[in-house]
Amino acid sequence: ASSRNKTDRILEAFDAVLAAGRLHVQRRVWDSPFIREMREWQPGTNGPDDGLDAVAGCLLAEPVRLGDAARTRDPRARAMTAWRGGKAPVRIDTDFDV
Repeated sequence: ASSRNKTDRILEAFDAVLAAGRLHVQRRVWDSPFIREMREWQPGTNGPDDGLDAVAGCLLAEPVRLGDAARTRDPRARAMTAWRGGKAPVRIDTDFDV
């Protein structure tokens, strides 16, 4: 249950994800009512929004990381092999007595 306005919650959850082009769905979703609900929904109306509200809750619970969105769109960008950006462990020598 949420005490926030449903419209605000939906807008907050989808706004950045859609703007960044980072919303991906399984092919079967295209055959469900969700896509139509998404296309026809208008904030502040009493139209169907249960699917949008459910997905918004998921997006807000596990936010989409947008940090590398610009890098993946640039074909000249270096491909990252790990989420931390490093390819291998780094060994650093220190002067500490062990």
